[in-house]
Amino acid sequence: QFVVPRAQTNPLGPMPFEVTKASLERATSREAASDAAIAFVAGRWAAGLVMTVRDGQAVGYRGHNVKLPETVTVRLGQPSTVQRAVSSKKPSIEAASGPAQDGLKQALANAATPAVAPVFVRGLPFAVIAVGDPLGDPGDSALVDLGKLADVLGRTYERMLGDR
Repeated sequence: QFVVPRAQTNPLGPMPFEVTKASLERATSREAASDAAIAFVAGRWAAGLVMTVRDGQAVGYRGHNVKLPETVTVRLGQPSTVQRAVSSKKPSIEAASGPAQDGLKQALANAATPAVAPVFVRGLPFAVIAVGDPLGDPGDSALVDLGKLADVLGRTYERMLGDR
């Protein structure tokens, strides 16, 4: 009898940023790039989403520990960490109160303090990476790491659009 081992679903530890960066630099599709970003998120946060920004809202596209990521929608006109990250053009943990923030927290495994980093392409908001509570004690590096990931993902998406 031939047995094929199952792929491990929980990483042994966080994927190094340089490995993720190299994966993003080699990615040839939006799906591959988003999957690489989510793999990085999975090693550092309890839950995460890559969300596309369009028509005044952020819509879930890829997720880690999120049920049906494509059903998660956050309107940019409503107060939320997503809105604050997009409007400030930098990663944010600034909380807001209201239904948009409540929905975001719930989607991210009931996160106490969601963090969001905007992904810009050609100077416009193209996506956001939203994450739940960090795994372990990341110190001050969690928001910095999230911002670095968003920057590289934005450059990757931009490269792909330039190839067209």
